[in-house]
Amino acid sequence: MAQSASKFMSDEQINLTADTTLSIAPRQVTKLIVVSAKTEAKLTLIINEGAGVHLIVPLSANKASFQINVKTRAQFTMTLLGLIDFDSMGDIKISLTGEQANAIVELAVVSQQTSQTNFNIRLEHLSNRTTGRINSRRVQQDKSASVLTGLLYVGERGNGTNTYLSDKVLLLGELSQVKSDPQLEILACDVKASHGATIGQISEEELFYLRSRGLPKSVAQSILVQSFLMPALIGVPLEIRDKLLHEVSIRQNP
Repeated sequence: MAQSASKFMSDEQINLTADTTLSIAPRQVTKLIVVSAKTEAKLTLIINEGAGVHLIVPLSANKASFQINVKTRAQFTMTLLGLIDFDSMGDIKISLTGEQANAIVELAVVSQQTSQTNFNIRLEHLSNRTTGRINSRRVQQDKSASVLTGLLYVGERGNGTNTYLSDKVLLLGELSQVKSDPQLEILACDVKASHGATIGQISEEELFYLRSRGLPKSVAQSILVQSFLMPALIGVPLEIRDKLLHEVSIRQNP
């Protein structure tokens, strides 16, 4: 299903089908909020010259595919968020095809029960002086398992690229599992590219500090989990952000 760019001004809600295509007009700025998605959803998004898009995706589909083309001096931000108790796979390919194009991917996901999630993110720098960031915050509870594969690709024309991937994981379930697989493929010369991954548990020092202020352990843990997720929720509408944080709070304080 193809949809016209002119339909979207400011904040807009969209439904993802098995094949949704959107084109954002030059110099248009918009926030696209996914309100529903098919079990298997696909979005092709073209962001034309000078346009700006923040795509917000509360995770609900078992399999979702995103192909994003960011053109000259266009700006793209994508936030994927959710409390997941089902198996899910997300494939994201972002191609920075125009000079000075910019892309940011934010991931704020809490996996629980026996869910298995797999995120494949490919960020392609195909033109001069492009910038990209992938910022992942994952929380693993119960017996959940999660894999993040992130590739930062810099093509031969990608001189002046500045790109970075950060993947941070909190392991809260004794039987939870996680894998982080950051990758670099660089064909240009003048490039800044790096990645980092950390996997750990809630800080006992921070937990002790909050409990010393009279908070029950479950409430203190909830606050620390919410604080961990917040850097990946910048720009998300308050009602969506607060819904996720409230669900996290309920999960930590049954």
